Amino acid sequence: MKTLRVIGMALIAVIMCVNFAACSDDDEDDKSGDAASLVGKWKIETTATNGVAEEWDGYPYYVVTDTHFYFTDEDGTKSDYCTYTYNESSKVMHGKYVNQDTNWDMKVISLSTSTASFQWDEEGDGRKMITINCKRVQ
Repeated sequence: MKTLRVIGMALIAVIMCVNFAACSDDDEDDKSGDAASLVGKWKIETTATNGVAEEWDGYPYYVVTDTHFYFTDEDGTKSDYCTYTYNESSKVMHGKYVNQDTNWDMKVISLSTSTASFQWDEEGDGRKMITINCKRVQ
């Protein structure tokens, strides 16, 4: 009986080691939050100005490619194209409108394979912070 208990404890110890080793491998494969995670079509779910929820009156989708992004509607009508770069360490998108001489920065608050939250300073002085919460649709 004592031998059976020792074998059982050894078996449990081996199983626990395998479980912890499997978890560490999964963590290394997690790429959420990197630049490739931005690429896709995002549906705008909610918006807020300075933390106060409000109705979004712009295009309902946000499309991001490897180098460009734009807002669009169900019919495919697009807003002005922007080029962008993404700094993964600061989680900031630096953008520039293609047909304008306007630059902007947008902070990626959260980013996963299915949801994203973005925030930018509408006026450039910190007094009007716009937050957009999105759900991936493509």
